[in-house]
Amino acid sequence: MTQLKGEVALAFHRQLRERAQQQRTARLQDAKAQAASSGKEAFDLGKLQTLYDTTQRGRWTDLAQQAMVYEYLYYVEYSQVPDLRAFARSLDEIDYWS
Repeated sequence: MTQLKGEVALAFHRQLRERAQQQRTARLQDAKAQAASSGKEAFDLGKLQTLYDTTQRGRWTDLAQQAMVYEYLYYVEYSQVPDLRAFARSLDEIDYWS
């Protein structure tokens, strides 16, 4: 196995990161299209915040980052959850056990 160093390693890392971001974006777009056709409630960070502490108990204040992460979770990782209330309950359950 070849060991990359210096600029070559950094370039390879950038390439991997870009590919992962493209794949993540494609998965989210596909999941959102599927959700729209199934009648799943649209993601709304403001509504989710009324149901669940999206700040991780005040440690996570960047709203753009919260929106990105929770939207992905809602559509891709929790694709079978029909609405934000059920999603919030799932997140609460995970918090309880962690």
